[in-house]
Amino acid sequence: MGADIVVLTEFYKTENWLSKLAYKLNEYNIFTSENKNGNKILIAIKKELKVVEIQELPKNKVSGNFLSISILIDGSLYTIIGFRVRTEDDAKGKEKQFTELLNYLNSTYTSDEKVMVLGDFNLWDTYVKTNLLIPKNYIIKAPEHQGNTKSLTNWSYVFKKDENKALLDWMIAKNIEVKTIDYSWEFLKQIGKEAYEYKSEYIGIPDHAQLIVEIEIESQK
Repeated sequence: MGADIVVLTEFYKTENWLSKLAYKLNEYNIFTSENKNGNKILIAIKKELKVVEIQELPKNKVSGNFLSISILIDGSLYTIIGFRVRTEDDAKGKEKQFTELLNYLNSTYTSDEKVMVLGDFNLWDTYVKTNLLIPKNYIIKAPEHQGNTKSLTNWSYVFKKDENKALLDWMIAKNIEVKTIDYSWEFLKQIGKEAYEYKSEYIGIPDHAQLIVEIEIESQK
């Protein structure tokens, strides 16, 4: 992996999860949320980056899957939050989970702090922008369509029968300059005009694209 930071959602600890991931993540410090039931968040940070804070939240504050890691990069503090809106709730319940996250962001970080939230929100970014109040100074960033809506690279999730596609994975950022943001389905190989299968070297069968984000680092040295 070439990424400095890796965020996994819908992560679940099996008995051999470390041995399955260790050889891929041996250059990283690995942190996981500890909710007892259901999916967790995993955040992996390159070992040369200094971790200064790790935070989970009680469910009475934020009921979605949540993990926050603060790190120092070139003298600047960055907070990376992995988040997933749980799907067992109905539409109103999903919106409530997301609103809890927004309230947390609004009440926790000062105006000059650098924050980025990455994950599977199970809501379209366009719906959130239109219907929910985004805290001041925060922006929503998602890959933009590039013409062919049938192309997998335009979507973060494709339903099993390929009848619908969705943009559910994106980022919320404050005081972060995003250079590029894209979806990658590189763990699939094309076997037909619109048919794909998993490459044999990958573990598991992810049904969401990788969200690849490159940011500009502001040095305080």
